[in-house]
Amino acid sequence: MRELNPRKKAHIIARIDVDLLNDVVEFLSVFPAIFDILEYVDVPTLQNALPVFYTLYQAWQPDSNNADNLSLLKREFIKVPQVKYWPSLTMLHFAATFLDPSLKHFSFE
Repeated sequence: MRELNPRKKAHIIARIDVDLLNDVVEFLSVFPAIFDILEYVDVPTLQNALPVFYTLYQAWQPDSNNADNLSLLKREFIKVPQVKYWPSLTMLHFAATFLDPSLKHFSFE
């Protein structure tokens, strides 16, 4: 704050919604675990892609306790894995079950 006062920029911090900021930080806390999973792979497989997808899907489900802004953020973020990755994952599952029918018991909801 003392750095902002001489520049007459203290009003920037005063307008920050601290509760929303904390919610967004918690919302984004899922990323380190995701990056740890993906950092060590060269090729996507069901063993690494599905845990990432479901981790994101579960973490980004809107909750009735969320603020409206956070619910909107979650709804927008969750669209990306559903649109971009879900078709590839189901195709990967189809190919895996074709090659190994014992994988058919895995359910993809």
